[in-house]
Amino acid sequence: MDFRLLALSLLLWSFSCVLWAAERLDTLANTLYQYPTLALTQINELERQASELSQAQVLRLQLFKCEALLQLGDNGAAINLAELGEARAKQLRLEQADSYFQICRADAYANFDDLKQSLLLLDGAIEQAKRHNQPQALVNALRLKGQLENDLGNYGTAIEDLRLALDIYPDISSQNPSWLWPPLAYVYGDMASLMYSTGDLRQAAYYLKLALDTDEAKGKVRHVLLLMAARVALAQEDMAQADSLLKQSKILLPEIGSPLELANSYSQIAVIELARGRTEIADELVGIALQTYEKQGKVNNYMRATRLLARVRLAQRNDDEGIRLLMQAAQQAEQLQLADEVAYTQQLISDYYAERAEFKPAYEAMKLAAQAAAEAQKQLNNTRFMQYKARLSQQEQLQVETQQNIRLASADQRSKLSQAYGTISVLALAIIGALIWLVSRRNRWQQPSTEALEKLPAAQQLDAMLSSAKKGNYPLSLLLLSTSHIRQVDLSALQRALEQKLREQDRLLRYSMDEMVILLPYTSVQGALQVSEQLKPIVQSWQVAHAVRIGVASLQQPDTLDSLVKRAGVNQLSQQKAAERHQSPAR
Repeated sequence: MDFRLLALSLLLWSFSCVLWAAERLDTLANTLYQYPTLALTQINELERQASELSQAQVLRLQLFKCEALLQLGDNGAAINLAELGEARAKQLRLEQADSYFQICRADAYANFDDLKQSLLLLDGAIEQAKRHNQPQALVNALRLKGQLENDLGNYGTAIEDLRLALDIYPDISSQNPSWLWPPLAYVYGDMASLMYSTGDLRQAAYYLKLALDTDEAKGKVRHVLLLMAARVALAQEDMAQADSLLKQSKILLPEIGSPLELANSYSQIAVIELARGRTEIADELVGIALQTYEKQGKVNNYMRATRLLARVRLAQRNDDEGIRLLMQAAQQAEQLQLADEVAYTQQLISDYYAERAEFKPAYEAMKLAAQAAAEAQKQLNNTRFMQYKARLSQQEQLQVETQQNIRLASADQRSKLSQAYGTISVLALAIIGALIWLVSRRNRWQQPSTEALEKLPAAQQLDAMLSSAKKGNYPLSLLLLSTSHIRQVDLSALQRALEQKLREQDRLLRYSMDEMVILLPYTSVQGALQVSEQLKPIVQSWQVAHAVRIGVASLQQPDTLDSLVKRAGVNQLSQQKAAERHQSPAR
């Protein structure tokens, strides 16, 4: 007894540990984006408690660390960790985790300005996420791809990716097990960035408001969104709003945990301060950012900050220093083989000389900008070609796998079917026989016999047929024929002639002195209209001087005999009025 209690206690303790770890990881998923420095500290603590986690949770923790490194700007370490994560996922046969580590690598390569590698990884991640039904990975991959397409100027593709990400986002909460997903605020923010790039400032402000109103808009997430909103307000020439948003973003600077994140924020704030004409503040902020980038070896960031400092110097009328820094930034971009950055920097140099009517150096810089732009387009075309080639390879691989699976399944099915054919045949015959018996029994129960009906008065016969149709849930239609223009002595002959055209289950009865009704079981209103057209020539031969109008109505559940006859009469009257309007001289 004591041993069983001990085993039960251990089981409950283990289960509670797993639940505790899962809840803590879910909470940590949001903290990654809001407070990445704090998140990395918590990740390191959980790694020391790895014995209390399942293998899948340890892998998820590794994914969190990869994202934390991205948020803190350590892209090289993120790539190495993501590659280890992919290998571990394959070892554990957790193929659904592959796409998340591919996304982490793609994000890191994008930060290194290696768009070719990044886009190829994202395409693969999207296919993997679809294959393994991972909406969390799919949203993140589409979001990052939308960012890159926006940066490349492919706005149509970007908006398709981001709209799809927003459409899929509600499915994130139903995914089980969870891995990692971006805050909704960032997806809205990316859509706002796209609207800003296309010049739709009103929509950009709208999406930023949605982003700032989300629950995830805290810490770094809110700080980044406020800076974006300040730039949009500045573009809308709403200086008071821009200053207010900039002030709010600066208040959150103490919540930015790492020097590199602060340097990135200082650079963005400096851009806004420069646009507001506050060059001294912009100068100071860019100087701090440059020191951090140089210390941490962030050469791409250093090049862009140098170019920003050049713009500040030019705004301060320090032309010599400004043009020197622009030349330096252009040289750095060439060394880094960033053709698009070379093109942008040379264009700034060309604009500077053109404004001063120094057209020769302006022309030389413009030529360099054009050459760099052509090289950037060539690189982009090569990237697109590699994307299409990779997609084609994925499709071919998928087709091969599908064909192999089909062949294996077919062979297995043939062996099983050869043994099961006899049993299936017997069962099929038994089922068919049972169905025939049930249907015939049901029809006998649902349809009153002809002999029984004929013994009832006309009204009761009609009521019985209506009741049977309702119980059996099958269609029934009624035809109403006026006999007021037919001699009484001819009615019997007319009835016999009509009955020869009707089916055995149809019933023709005298409803009143000058009306006949025909009930058509298992007949829709379209079928009833066809029957009425077949009967009109027969009736016409007994009333040559008057047109034949046969009212049609189809049974509905609330109908009684009176309501059904009344609706047929209305239909008959409508036919007459339509004919009169058609023959009117006014037409």
